[in-house]
Amino acid sequence: MKPRHNLYLDEDVGEQLEALTAKAGSSKSSIVNDAVRAYLARRGAKELDDVFKVRLDRVSEQLRRLERDQSVMIESFAL
Repeated sequence: MKPRHNLYLDEDVGEQLEALTAKAGSSKSSIVNDAVRAYLARRGAKELDDVFKVRLDRVSEQLRRLERDQSVMIESFAL
């Protein structure tokens, strides 16, 4: 059996949820469950992005330096 949770929603959000359940033909529980699951998945992706951001920034800086050095070498050989 699934655990029961009591949630309080803003009035406008509650109205939108009511309208959504009437149109979609699904339950409030399934809609809220899917929304929370999607939110948690995005949050996990953001944490992963934060971990890789530092490394990707470092690699990007190294690539910029290599491109700069290559341009200097090409100009030197052209002389």
